[in-house]
Amino acid sequence: MKLFAEGELRGHLDGLLHDMQRTIRAESKEQLLTSNEPDYIQYLVSSYRIEPPFLHESQIHVSAREQMIRADRFPGGFHVREDAAYSKQVINVPSPVFW
Repeated sequence: MKLFAEGELRGHLDGLLHDMQRTIRAESKEQLLTSNEPDYIQYLVSSYRIEPPFLHESQIHVSAREQMIRADRFPGGFHVREDAAYSKQVINVPSPVFW
């Protein structure tokens, strides 16, 4: 998964939780009752676990510059004129390196 480019982490985690719940619900009652509970839990953990991200700090490169930003790009609550642009500092992180 590319950080900040492929959706929100919350959506991904909710999808995994939904898939795991669907897997459990699809099991027959007999299968669940006769399964070795620790083994079944280990199966679920190994199937749906994700590795935590690891940030390679030595590979981070950040640059900043001033850029004119159109008023329609500002969030609500900012007092800007609709047809104006404002100089703002822009932070650029080309490609965060994770994993």
